[in-house]
Amino acid sequence: MTLMDWVLADWEWQIPSIEFVRPGEWSAVRVTFHPESARHWGWYVNLQEPFLRTERGIEMMDMALDVVADGRRRWRWKDEHEFAHLIGKGLIDAATANTVRAAGFDAIDRLERREEPFDDSWLGWRPPTEWGLPVLSVRNE
Repeated sequence: MTLMDWVLADWEWQIPSIEFVRPGEWSAVRVTFHPESARHWGWYVNLQEPFLRTERGIEMMDMALDVVADGRRRWRWKDEHEFAHLIGKGLIDAATANTVRAAGFDAIDRLERREEPFDDSWLGWRPPTEWGLPVLSVRNE
């Protein structure tokens, strides 16, 4: 395996969250809740390429850099060293890096202005119990 190889694996996000992904945006915003108490924990902004709908589902590419904010809206960058490493290795070009960083600053601005979903409107929402877990169908090719 070389540095350019990607290894795909099944993985499940372990923090109860509501995730907002909007067409054309370079981020997804998660309103997060503490796994044990279910109290609002904060927000997690995953910086990623805008998603694409494909025959097989949703396709997106994580850009490594994230913004994490606690319930008081105190934020910090997460994984800056990984982001810098990807840039340094040429896996992310300068223009894309600038777009990703700008998307992060945009999310921080929306957080500080308390725009949805960074307002309090989703803090009490929970999925109806009758929903259960969704089952995804996978087509064999």
